[in-house]
Amino acid sequence: MAMEESRANLLLEKRSVAKVSHYIMTYIIISFFFWQLDRIDIGYAQLTMGKDLHLSGALFGLAAGVFSISALLMQFPAAICFEKFGARRWMTFCVLGWGTVSIGLAFVQTSTQLVVLRVLLGVFEAGCQLGMWLVIAIWFRGNKHGMANSWIQIGFALGGMIGGPYAGWILGHSLLGLVGWRSLFFVDGSITVIWGILALLIIYDGPEKARWLKPDERQFIIKYLADYQAQKAAEGALEKSSFWETFKDARIICLIFAFFFAAWTTGTVVFFMPSLLKTAGQGISNQHVGLLSVGVFVIQGVVAFTWGKHADRTEPTRHWHCVMPLLVGVTGVLLFLVAKTPVVAMIAMALWTAGNCGFFVTFWPTCHMLVGKETIGKAIALINAGSLLGNFLAPIFFGWARDITGNTKVGLYVIIGVLLVNFTMMNIFFFRYKVQLSKRQKEKAIAAATS
Repeated sequence: MAMEESRANLLLEKRSVAKVSHYIMTYIIISFFFWQLDRIDIGYAQLTMGKDLHLSGALFGLAAGVFSISALLMQFPAAICFEKFGARRWMTFCVLGWGTVSIGLAFVQTSTQLVVLRVLLGVFEAGCQLGMWLVIAIWFRGNKHGMANSWIQIGFALGGMIGGPYAGWILGHSLLGLVGWRSLFFVDGSITVIWGILALLIIYDGPEKARWLKPDERQFIIKYLADYQAQKAAEGALEKSSFWETFKDARIICLIFAFFFAAWTTGTVVFFMPSLLKTAGQGISNQHVGLLSVGVFVIQGVVAFTWGKHADRTEPTRHWHCVMPLLVGVTGVLLFLVAKTPVVAMIAMALWTAGNCGFFVTFWPTCHMLVGKETIGKAIALINAGSLLGNFLAPIFFGWARDITGNTKVGLYVIIGVLLVNFTMMNIFFFRYKVQLSKRQKEKAIAAATS
């Protein structure tokens, strides 16, 4: 009888976790697919939009990165709104908002209008990005976070694989009388709005309200996640801390800087990859640039699919899975500096992107293991603020350095330095975390032996 009950419980666990994974994975991948399309649009639009709107390299960098400032300012309000309105209403509002703004970008006539709409885009993207990490924290235990974050990167990769060739193609065509880059914004914004409405069938505030869970599955997931939060609390996770108390924690400060450095590298590659590949390709067509970018995103997708899942299975602290990709990124940037052909440039960019991807899929699980459910929103807001600042400054600096020097070498050397600083800092972080964790485990063992 006991064996049958145990078998039934295992089947319930397997069925419930698989169903959560299926639904939330679908929501994450599709949402970030459209999010990535929106992110790369500005890079491809630059190939023709710059002439129409008379944008210099520095002004384009401002337009590309300014949304990060509004997103930065929205981090704390977004965390509060997520807690107040819940995942379902808040995430839907943000997706519909950014889709509408993207449609508006198709009709800008001046650089000022472009910058203003990019600011609004940052407001909605801030809520969506922060909310997605909170969705993962709500629905998954720590040993599934690497896999869940991999889905985000897979969504990015799919957006790049499909969006690159599509963007390169549509730049040479017209829709509804709009020139190529305007058609690009209009189509991507429209399909994002449609997805925001359809996603209401999937996203819920938590397992308590999910209609696609059966009653027994719902009760199991509620207890399953509660047990995980209790385990984190026993290991010293921050619980019910204010924004200020969370910010003062040395571990959170370290992760803020780490994500700033990581965003510096990704902010550059996201916004300037098309122009970097075109320069390395010595005048290849826009459509060929889009095709070359596919190879970059294929590698990102493979890394996302394997790296986070491997870390979940083999390294609970994720130390080496987090820091080694940074060295892969350094290798990619160094190779790009000496690339003389489009294919070598694509391989270099693929290594660079793979390093970024490997870091990101293991970085957020690191954050999640440090904070409890009541504090995770505040911690993510603070850490993501560092990312958004890096995303803002990186393209402006890179565009300015390219305008001043006439090449991209200074910007690329800075990225190498940023990656190496991050590698050093994250190693120190993990070694200290392991020492503190070992100390708590010994104290717990002593207390259990003497009780």
